Amino acid sequence: KDMDISGTNASDYSITAVQEAYDGAGTLVAYVVTGTTVGYNAESPIEMSTIISADGTLVCGIDILHQDETEYLGVKIATDAFKNQFAGRYLPVVASGDTAKGSTIDTLANATISSKAVIDAVNNAQSFVLDNFGAEGSAAQ
Repeated sequence: KDMDISGTNASDYSITAVQEAYDGAGTLVAYVVTGTTVGYNAESPIEMSTIISADGTLVCGIDILHQDETEYLGVKIATDAFKNQFAGRYLPVVASGDTAKGSTIDTLANATISSKAVIDAVNNAQSFVLDNFGAEGSAAQ
């Protein structure tokens, strides 16, 4: 179900759209958060969706909708091998080797800027969900 985010601070998080996802019983199970992030190619932002559990604690998955990152390097952010690392990870996520606390994601060799941009966008999606819909699993009305 599409959500009206016009009255929120979505632009602060580079969020462009949010949808609620329900299971067969009609229970809210996740938010699909679409937004942009800036990778190596600053002239063409990465557009992606992040699926965050309704309680805001877990990444259910990500998808790269559009990217113009470096050929043979940054473009690998759109591969299943990179994207699948996020599914089932507790938030926040951090780049491997980072000293910050969180679930580690392996960055792509020679494409660290692109990898970290995706990681930042996932964490921004979580922050937006928690700040605007709370962690109790139901959207603020």
